[in-house]
Amino acid sequence: MIDHKVVTYPIGYTGSFFTNETPFTSAHPNGVNMVLVDCSTRFMTKNTPLLVLQAMATRGWGETFSDQ
Repeated sequence: MIDHKVVTYPIGYTGSFFTNETPFTSAHPNGVNMVLVDCSTRFMTKNTPLLVLQAMATRGWGETFSDQ
C-alpha cells in the first residue's frame, strides 16, 4: 500500500505526518473536491471542521451532517 487516507488531519494540513497517512490536499488553494458514496461531488474547504470530515468517513456511528 502506497497511500491511504486517515481522517486525522484537517484538509490542507501541512505539519508532520506519517508518509502513508497523508492528509487531503489539492492544487485548489482553499480546499479539495471529494466524491461521496452517492457519486455526488462536493468542494470541501479548509474550514471544514475535522469532526465533520470524520463523521463523513464513517457509517457505524450514525452521525449526520449538512453542508448547507
